[in-house]
Amino acid sequence: MKLDEMRFEDEGVEYLKACFTITLYWTGSIFDDRDGFLSLYQQAWDLVGPEARLYQTDSMKRPKKVKADTQDLVPTWLKDRPGQREMYILLVDNREDVSAASDRGLLFHATEYKNAGALSLRLPVEEVERAPEAMVERVAEMAESIPFASGHAGYSVDYNPREKYRVMAREKIYALARRHPGLDVPCVENTCFVIHMGFKRVGWLTLLGDGLVKQLGGTENIPGQLSEAITIRELKKGLLLQAGPRPEFGDVNRRETLPLYREVGRAVAAARATEHPAVLYPPDSFVASAEQTNEWLAEFDD
Repeated sequence: MKLDEMRFEDEGVEYLKACFTITLYWTGSIFDDRDGFLSLYQQAWDLVGPEARLYQTDSMKRPKKVKADTQDLVPTWLKDRPGQREMYILLVDNREDVSAASDRGLLFHATEYKNAGALSLRLPVEEVERAPEAMVERVAEMAESIPFASGHAGYSVDYNPREKYRVMAREKIYALARRHPGLDVPCVENTCFVIHMGFKRVGWLTLLGDGLVKQLGGTENIPGQLSEAITIRELKKGLLLQAGPRPEFGDVNRRETLPLYREVGRAVAAARATEHPAVLYPPDSFVASAEQTNEWLAEFDD
């Protein structure tokens, strides 16, 4: 299957589609570095806001149309006193139908009661294919904004997990994830439960915060385990590891197993979170499988 074929419709609604996703995770409170989080959010909004149609916060039951002041939600939240709310969540995207998939959107997910959070940015795959190095620069600039714990960027998929096509989408995602090892499965909320324990999974770009770099032996140790095919970039608060000049999604049916991703995976496996909540739904199952999920997450460990 080709990347541009990863678009699935039913009743005229495109309920699942491929996208390029950038996700940064942090530990601690957003109020520890208000200016940094404001900068990160504004960078994401600049890429999503002009085409945004719907938004939803943690206090809303259903999405609403984007308004002129929607952009101001996160900046306003960042003016709060710490401890006023347990979470600050904003989802903004370009979908016209709430049941449809989106290829341009952002999720700001600060769970203060867990001392963890994430910002995830979805973009059309054409943008990274057109200028992969520019995308690397963009990811690095975003990561420089905050003291991130970890992160990843690469091909992913999007669907609405709360709408009527969720079962069909999850069945497709299971098959796609098993066949295409470079394809990420979106699960920000679940990953926030374990981000204190390590990073989620290797991607085209893998970001390791200072804590994980130290756990792996420091900036002196990691480069010695990687070939020249892996680009290593030092950031203010960690490292960015780039597995090749452009992202790949692989295809085990064609023996495209992503050796550069595996090289990075082996080098940093000791810092991966190994107790991730289940997110993969096997065929004919309404319950996510912890065994299948952790097998998928460990794809690049060896």
